[in-house]
Formats: sequence, structure tokens, C-alpha cells
Amino acid sequence: PDLSAYLKNGYAADVSGRYANPPGSTTETASTLTLGQIIYHSGKLSTRSSGLVAMYPTHGSLHLGPDDIESLGLGETDRVKISSATGSVEMPFRKDDSLPVGQCFFPEHFSNPTLQNLIPCTTDPVTGVPYFKAGSIKVTKA
Repeated sequence: PDLSAYLKNGYAADVSGRYANPPGSTTETASTLTLGQIIYHSGKLSTRSSGLVAMYPTHGSLHLGPDDIESLGLGETDRVKISSATGSVEMPFRKDDSLPVGQCFFPEHFSNPTLQNLIPCTTDPVTGVPYFKAGSIKVTKA
């Protein structure tokens, strides 16, 4: 497909610089943390639904793929420690068969624990859009 319409005005000229790892990230980290939403349960009004709260409690759990769970030697009741250049947090985890190796997910609308603080918030120099939905982390057994 022709992508020239999307890449005009110099947006492709500095791709490697614009999409480089943010300051403070390290290449020794093993995983990428992505923050996102859980469909039908944003935490705003859905916490009043006992069914949704039973499936997804009002505190977050780190979603890990089965291969990462196995490589970390995690049991069902174990907790994980998530570390980055800006700090660390311990929390429970849950298995998510849709995640590939090295990819973690956390529901952004749950404020407990505050994983958002582990991802540096930088902005794209051209568009001014913040990069705060993903970052490099290290996951270990707590």
C-alpha cells in the first residue's frame, strides 16, 4: 500500500529518534509494559456492578503470558515485582493467553497499584503527543 500520504511533512525523516527508548530506560529490561483498558469495565461506573468487580476487582493485576509465567517459576498465589528506572511495585498477576513472550498488560484505570509512575512520560517532539501507554520494565518473582 502507498503510505506516502501518512508520511509527508517530514514525519518519516526522524523515525529512529522519535521512537527510540525514552531516557532512563535500559536494554537489560526483559519486558514491555502496556497500559490499556478492559472492555466494559473502565472503573468509572462499572465498579458498582458486582459481576464485573468479581471478574476484575478494583485493584489491578499484571497480565502475563503463559511462557513468561513459566520462565519466572510463578505459582497461582505468587506475586511479581515490576521494576523500572523510576521505581518498583509488587502486585498479583493473572494469566493472559493472548500475550506473547516479553509483553505485559495492566489496566490503566485501576489506580492501585500505580504502575503509571513506572513509565517515563515523554512527548513526541513533532506532534507533542505524550508517550505514556508503554514502557520497558523488568518483571521478577516477588
